[in-house]
Amino acid sequence: MKKTIRTWACLVLGLLAAAAAAWIAPDTVYRAHGILLPAREIRAPIGVGQVLRVETAPIEAQPIGSISIERHYSTYRGSAPLLAEQEIWDLAAYYAAQVGANTIVINNLRLGQVTKNRFIYLFQATAYYVPLN
Repeated sequence: MKKTIRTWACLVLGLLAAAAAAWIAPDTVYRAHGILLPAREIRAPIGVGQVLRVETAPIEAQPIGSISIERHYSTYRGSAPLLAEQEIWDLAAYYAAQVGANTIVINNLRLGQVTKNRFIYLFQATAYYVPLN
């Protein structure tokens, strides 16, 4: 009888310890990651604040490269999709600025579902240099 009580007590304490460890464990932090594939010519880097986002490329635009970015986010603990979008924009502007592109044109921005509470943004854009008058 004492063995059974001790077994159940240890089982309950073990389950409580596992639940407490899972509760205090830090949440997985997903950061945006991507790549910029440069065209033949790149220019000198510029400041991130000089990069503009436009719907269509101007006529005089010179393609500098192609940007692809992924960003996962979870709805478990309130990771907002708007913060994910802002992080994508910031990273795209950073990549464009590194190769001297001053304009970004979005080719594709899709939201996909990975699991019940986990989502992914897929972002594709083209970086252009537009001569300033």
